[in-house]
Amino acid sequence: PREDLILQMKDVSKTYTLRAGKAWAKPTIVNACMGLNLSLTRGKTLAIVGESGSGKTTAARIALGAELPDPGGEVLFRPTATAEPVAVHAMDRATRTAFQRDAQMVFQDPYSSLSPRMRVQDAMVEPLEIHNLGDRSSRRDRAAEMLRLVGLKPEMLLRYPHAFSGGQRQRLSIARALMLDPSLIVCDEPTSALDVSVQEQILQLLEDIRDRQNLSYLFISHDLAVVARIADEVAVMRRGMVVEQAPPETLFYNPQHPYTKALIAAQPEPSIDRPINLKLVAQGAGSPDSWPDRFKFSGISAPPLVQVEPGHKVRCHV
Repeated sequence: PREDLILQMKDVSKTYTLRAGKAWAKPTIVNACMGLNLSLTRGKTLAIVGESGSGKTTAARIALGAELPDPGGEVLFRPTATAEPVAVHAMDRATRTAFQRDAQMVFQDPYSSLSPRMRVQDAMVEPLEIHNLGDRSSRRDRAAEMLRLVGLKPEMLLRYPHAFSGGQRQRLSIARALMLDPSLIVCDEPTSALDVSVQEQILQLLEDIRDRQNLSYLFISHDLAVVARIADEVAVMRRGMVVEQAPPETLFYNPQHPYTKALIAAQPEPSIDRPINLKLVAQGAGSPDSWPDRFKFSGISAPPLVQVEPGHKVRCHV
């Protein structure tokens, strides 16, 4: 049987042209993503790990249809196991509306993702109002049910977001993302703004909900420890390219790429208690021209991603 993929990114690149401040200077071209090929199996978690500026958030935005990939790249989404794949960037209006229900996002900052002027209940039922689903009482019931699911009490619906702690707000954001009963959730650094003890709880919650609702997660993070715990597959990104990709157990115990090795050396035992400064780590990897010959590349002429063992790909010369 073919693999049940909910999301596929095929040859996705994204180039931005930045105009220079001075009229005579040449504009610079920024390659945010280059040649991404990623597949997410239904019910699983695919994590993209990388330092800030590695292109991971751009990849997530393209996956959700919020940004267009460069010509030649495409994103395919399959709402159900039997459905035909839909091209995310070529949807008609009805298909896009359906996709917006199926694919939701949980953001990094629980403080800014909820409007301070809306009661929790209004923020929670808003997605149902936008999509014109249910009547007032069924919407309220759904909001109460989702709060219970994320470990909060339904009586909290009448409060305002400022009455909640960071961890509780992140639970609210997750509950709101679940209101439309999505099948795919993009988590953009959902724990990085939280204390370590709270991170652990939120990860546990995300895992429980994934397994209970058969959700699929595209999980963006700069922290390998977080990812080691929740992901089924990890893609390590550096400057717009995936340099290594494997299940976490392979990646942690048999890393091949100098960049991945540097990330792991900084955090040999995946532990959420030791957050990681990727800027320092990346320096530990050195510049690409100091890497062993098989990994070297200059500019954007990179070696290909090669399968070195089943399910384990590394960007290197063969």
